Amino acid sequence: MRKSALVLAFVSLAILMAWSLAAAQDAATGQDPLLKALERDYKPAAPLLPEGVKIAETFKESGAAKIGLTDFVQNLAYVIHADDPLTAYKLVKSQPLFTGDAVIVEEKSSAVLLLDDESRISVNASSKLVLDKSVYNPDKSFRDTLVSLVAGKARFVVTKLGGMFGESNNFEVTTPVGSCGVRGSDFILALVPQEAIGKRETSFLDFFSPAPAYAQTGLVLVAVAGPDTRLSLRGLTGAPVLLTSFTASTVLGGQSPTPPIPTSPTQTPRLFNNLAPSVSVMGMPDFLE
Repeated sequence: MRKSALVLAFVSLAILMAWSLAAAQDAATGQDPLLKALERDYKPAAPLLPEGVKIAETFKESGAAKIGLTDFVQNLAYVIHADDPLTAYKLVKSQPLFTGDAVIVEEKSSAVLLLDDESRISVNASSKLVLDKSVYNPDKSFRDTLVSLVAGKARFVVTKLGGMFGESNNFEVTTPVGSCGVRGSDFILALVPQEAIGKRETSFLDFFSPAPAYAQTGLVLVAVAGPDTRLSLRGLTGAPVLLTSFTASTVLGGQSPTPPIPTSPTQTPRLFNNLAPSVSVMGMPDFLE
């Protein structure tokens, strides 16, 4: 047990060293290696649609509570209701979303989900996200939302509410590697292969671990905070870290987050804008580069 903890700690340190080294090497060109890793899409080793799922021709609503709708779809995406896990429906604009819905976005595709509190989630290609819970009472400025990012990458633009204390304004995102909590923010979460962090022509981490391209044990959670954002990022163990505007941190499975570092002022807007296709259509904020 102690040996495993030492190995994980060593790999986390290697990631931070590789990231810092690559960042220093790229400083002259203004290229942030971490953001470069996020600009790519990573195909999962296994299909995101579960085995045995059938694609239905006609959409059927779930018996769970309605919590939002689909605001934008580009190319191919699916939704699977929690009360009918063996049936998938093609995602289309204005289609209602329900508690427990799993949204799967295929390659070269994207989707934007609009929740009842006006928060928006832009789901990237080759990604899967589950809307575990979303309770919203505008009269009391109450929100309690839980979303699971199972695979891939997503941008979250979380509406700020009046209630700013206690649990009256909770918005949490969980992943297989770590989780984060916010009250009103604009941020990106991505699950990327371990060797992609800090990778140039060859990866510094190749000397330590030949992790599979997208095995769950080889994933790193990357969080990038946008403007006017405060984000509490937690690993599966250890203390959380606070990300503020235009900073980033990573979490390796079983470890606490790395210390936040500033992100590139030129690359960050491009990364956020690339995760918001057709901004004028879906109402997500655009950045000025």
